[in-house]
Amino acid sequence: MQVLWGALGARCRLKHSRSMSRKEKTMPTVKNNVLISRWHIEDVLSVDDTLTEKQCIEVLNRVASCFDAEIGINWDVIAHHVKEIKKA
Repeated sequence: MQVLWGALGARCRLKHSRSMSRKEKTMPTVKNNVLISRWHIEDVLSVDDTLTEKQCIEVLNRVASCFDAEIGINWDVIAHHVKEIKKA
């Protein structure tokens, strides 16, 4: 079992399972003393399932390169970059 710290310092427990929910996939974890937040192509496709794999990767790359710690990475940020990719 992995222990995480949630909003306002609340302690959260996450059980490992083969099929993780969408929320669990994106929950941050600490690995090698680095906080990691995971977002997958499937997450991008859940915003717009008409995107190609290449476009999804481009969305994830844009999210990473435009990262703002004040905002973080969330569904609105991903949706914004999906719209930008669709405009191009």
